[in-house]
Amino acid sequence: MRRLLTALTLAISLIPAVGVRATPVMETGASVTAAGPAVIRDHQAGMHTLKAVGQQQQDTAIEPSVAVNPGDPLNAVIGYQAGRVDGGCAQTLGYGVTFDGGETWSWGPLPKLTTANGGTYPLASDPVIAFGPNNTVYYSELLCSPSDLATSVSHDGGKTWSDPIVIPSAQTFASDDKNWIVVDNGTGIGHHPGRIYLGWDDVEPVVALYSDDEAKTWNGPYVIYPYQGIGTLTMVMPNGDLSVVLNTGTYVNHLPSDQEPETDFVGAEMIVATAKGAGAVPTGGPLVFTVPLAAGSDRSTDVPLQRAGEGLPSAAFDPRNARIYVAWQDGRFRSDGSNDIVISWSDTTGVTWNNPVRVNPGPTGDGVEHFTPALGVGPDGSVRISYRVQEEGSDFVDTAYQQSTDGGQTWTAPLLVNTGSIPELLPTAVPVRTDIHFAAYSRSSAFLGDYSEVAPAGSWTYIVRCEAYRISPNDPVGFPPKIHHQRAWVAVVDTDGDGVR
Repeated sequence: MRRLLTALTLAISLIPAVGVRATPVMETGASVTAAGPAVIRDHQAGMHTLKAVGQQQQDTAIEPSVAVNPGDPLNAVIGYQAGRVDGGCAQTLGYGVTFDGGETWSWGPLPKLTTANGGTYPLASDPVIAFGPNNTVYYSELLCSPSDLATSVSHDGGKTWSDPIVIPSAQTFASDDKNWIVVDNGTGIGHHPGRIYLGWDDVEPVVALYSDDEAKTWNGPYVIYPYQGIGTLTMVMPNGDLSVVLNTGTYVNHLPSDQEPETDFVGAEMIVATAKGAGAVPTGGPLVFTVPLAAGSDRSTDVPLQRAGEGLPSAAFDPRNARIYVAWQDGRFRSDGSNDIVISWSDTTGVTWNNPVRVNPGPTGDGVEHFTPALGVGPDGSVRISYRVQEEGSDFVDTAYQQSTDGGQTWTAPLLVNTGSIPELLPTAVPVRTDIHFAAYSRSSAFLGDYSEVAPAGSWTYIVRCEAYRISPNDPVGFPPKIHHQRAWVAVVDTDGDGVR
């Protein structure tokens, strides 16, 4: 049950606050190392541009994804829901693209995806972006009413897009959800260059398909996990294996006996299953997944007035040694019912895991919420993570970034990345910061997205998230929001702070 704004908090929040920016609580702790990363730039990268109708919320962008071109790190593409509907899905899906390292962006709706832009489906949801070879970009989409899966393809780095290619309903299910896509960009033994893997759930089971012809046709589905699950984060490992991270949705006690005891907890687990030799499977051959083992239990708690993707993991791997990292929001270390960001890792392709460790510093009883982590690993093995931060009783949300160069043992101090200026308020430099009174709204809560993403590019990291804010002093303030202004933003962080990629 979500906590409500107190009368005092609501009264304070109704005071116009354009140009006001408080510093969030970011105490240092024993796990913090010397600072290093720096924000290079932070710009708006996408927004809802079509006219909303009915229950669609005008000027809302939600649930962003980002990917960077493996052949050109200055070329990145984002995706997002555009025109959210409270009960589920959105008017359409939007994209944003940069060819100069995030300095400038162009954006718009995907062509012919929904009826709002020449398509046949009423609504769409769950955008996920993945780059393949030769400047090819794949945009995975969940189509709504009926529930179907589709892919839009770009062959010019995200500048232009094909019509959506709908996967035949005989290969999908009635309640498709939380799709995720990845492309095999490896070229060595065990890889199938250009092969696309798609994972998703039907509540149960959790399944995968693959395509060897740029999403025109698909093989499968193949069962990843036969029971309830959500998340389905697909990763092509350095040897060509396909590993998939998900949340079981229920507690199944897969943890080995020598790891943390979980017998007092009834919830869910983060698990990993692997299709060994996936890249060597000939076209048409089956993917066979190992029995999954757990990375740790989900002890996340509800974030006040936020639909924050509680329990959904983020995952990445070290390209040098195939160590798998899984991060999620979790309350196990707290004394106040709030969440930290925790991370676990495996050096055995998911067979054994370390006990989850806390990433963010600070007191465990200060009421500060940390949620919706996005995890990536750089080519040098540095672990890079962003997440949202909200102080107790505050109506404002910031985005923090931390990194580790020793495999998750120690972390840099949190760095605020939401440093850009709101375009409508220039030349006055009003920093962007989410105010929930202008956010998209879903399930009685502000909705910034169930997930977010980061994309490492050498020593740079692209961090996408959605920000809600007032763009005029005359915008009415309320909760539920009376008016929405929520757009996609991308910050570029330099991990060593020298400004050189």
